[in-house]
Amino acid sequence: RWPGGRLTGAASLSPVLASGSLGAQVSQLSGNAALGAVVAGGGMDVPVRQFQVTADGIWTWFTMPEAVQVGDHIYLGTVSSDGRCRAHRINVNTEATETFDLSGVLEIDDHNNPSVLPRPDGSVVFFYGQHNDPTFKYRIWNGSGSFTASGSWTAQAARGGGEGNYSYPKPVVFPADSVSGRTWLFHRRWTDGGGTRVMSYRTSNTLTGTSDPWSAFTDVLVRSGQRPYVVMYQDGNKLHCAISSAQPNEDTFLTINHFYGDMSSGSMVWRTTDGTAITPPFNVTATTRADDGGDVKRWVSDVGVGSDGHPRILWMKYPNNNGTAIEYWHSRWTGSAWVAHKVTDDGARLYSAEPFYHGGLRFKRDDVTRIYLSAPISGVRQIQEWSTSDNGATWSRVREITSGGLADNPLKARPIGVLNGDGRVNLLWWQGRYTTYTDYDTSVRASA
Repeated sequence: RWPGGRLTGAASLSPVLASGSLGAQVSQLSGNAALGAVVAGGGMDVPVRQFQVTADGIWTWFTMPEAVQVGDHIYLGTVSSDGRCRAHRINVNTEATETFDLSGVLEIDDHNNPSVLPRPDGSVVFFYGQHNDPTFKYRIWNGSGSFTASGSWTAQAARGGGEGNYSYPKPVVFPADSVSGRTWLFHRRWTDGGGTRVMSYRTSNTLTGTSDPWSAFTDVLVRSGQRPYVVMYQDGNKLHCAISSAQPNEDTFLTINHFYGDMSSGSMVWRTTDGTAITPPFNVTATTRADDGGDVKRWVSDVGVGSDGHPRILWMKYPNNNGTAIEYWHSRWTGSAWVAHKVTDDGARLYSAEPFYHGGLRFKRDDVTRIYLSAPISGVRQIQEWSTSDNGATWSRVREITSGGLADNPLKARPIGVLNGDGRVNLLWWQGRYTTYTDYDTSVRASA
């Protein structure tokens, strides 16, 4: 298996070709003859290692983390084309993937991908459920048995009935928490039928997967009549939250905002970007406005933290307010103010019924100067890596990770970085037929 790099001359390449170990890495070139011609012409950059994780899987944007590496394995949550929530275990050395169905058929909906929480004892918790589920659900793999055997997993636990509809689970454990090992599960909670959407959390001091006690929910962010969307990134004892004030379908005046949870004292304190404490439950207006949408729609995509400890946000702008044009943007906290710069154009919406669905962009989890995104090249959407060397003022494309295909066949979208990755596998994305969020047939691929 070729790890990537530069080969010079046909003689250097011929042993590799003879062994057949380049495999899918040369899929961007049409056969060994074409490859040999390129090499003979003076050298080439060998395409990066790339492989299929599963033939059937997808995810949306707001359940996270989707993929976490522990040792030689990446744990990933997806939804199948027939509506099963699934857990995957990927060996980063061999490319082998083990899959376990966490649920039977719940519903066909890409919003339902599980989030992943590895634990110090080697076990892994997957939180999942339906889009606007009356309960939040989870199962625990014991960390030592077969990943694909039901006997290595706890039965499905369902909690929180009668307290609103849950979506987008985000589990966190804080090092400095006064209750050692306590699990915090953040989620969207939709109350009173059609009105109030909130960012809430519940906690559990111990998780066994059977009769776990959970705290009552605590509401953090509340907005009536609108749907704020929240993305999170844990930086030690800080939990950075970036939000868009509403769903772009539902409001014209949208803002991108930031706040964070601070556990450094052992108990949770919520703060605006500059560190000012705020008391939950609070409205969007109590948080720090990172970008003023004015009368141009916005939607949040990711949040990360730079080497200076300051947060950064990725988000979309819709200059025509209708999804016919989408722009990718980056905002950075300087220590005293938020500054924003455009990264690149995304092209148009993924499909007409959801005009604000974009191709997807995420930070490389260990390096916010690099971004993975899906955007058209010569009219065909491709997975790409972009970088900045001036704190986001300007951006350039580093490489095209995919190539070929037609405009939407296969559609390649929603790249994600691997949390705690060591570089052997850096990102994942899905590709295939995507008609709506309830009608899709997509595979998942991975790349260095």
